[in-house]
Amino acid sequence: MGYHRCEECKNTFGNRNALKQHQNSSVHQLRNIKCPFQRLGCTSGPFISVAALARHIDAQGCTTFITRRQFNEIAYDLNQSDDGERYSVIDPDINPRTTGISKDTVDSIIKAAGRKVSNREDYFWTCTYPGCVAEFKAKDSLKAHLQSPTHEARMYRCPGCNADFPDLGSACSHIEQNVRGCNIEVKAVIKEVHELITAVKKKKVSDRTSASLRAIWLLSKSLRQK
Repeated sequence: MGYHRCEECKNTFGNRNALKQHQNSSVHQLRNIKCPFQRLGCTSGPFISVAALARHIDAQGCTTFITRRQFNEIAYDLNQSDDGERYSVIDPDINPRTTGISKDTVDSIIKAAGRKVSNREDYFWTCTYPGCVAEFKAKDSLKAHLQSPTHEARMYRCPGCNADFPDLGSACSHIEQNVRGCNIEVKAVIKEVHELITAVKKKKVSDRTSASLRAIWLLSKSLRQK
């Protein structure tokens, strides 16, 4: 069976009719979605959908301002805070700081794979993260695999079927397709995701401002003591 892909958001569908219904749905009615981090200098976008915006962040498109890991940690915190919103796309029991692959583990796997290749114990750069048997012909390919969302905390979920995902973009793609069994109001959930992204941006800006003010205060205090 062939697959039909929406070139705007990269989702795939089993037949042409399903693709047309998707393209004519509310998913693609918003066609000028800006990255909230434009205020901090991001020049990417506008985006065709909220899912496309989420994938931009997942792909480290805003690394100068926020990494995927930082985004996930702030999103988790916002979902946990007493005065914040509870987001249906976030699993409150999955903490990205304590779940999923760490930088030290990434470095360890790459070094171990390198030793095996050098000693001719293995012809491939193999991922040895628990449960993974992916093999690559080059070190950079293994590194890209480990730095992707693949082994990160599966903190995002579909509020309809509870399928879990390691990144917000994948969750959005699933939600937008609204597969049988999900039974969700796609427009409402996608609106919630957009609000989450905006809330993360506001928290990041607030934290950045607080850090700058503290740095100025410490410098001023140091100068007064001289």
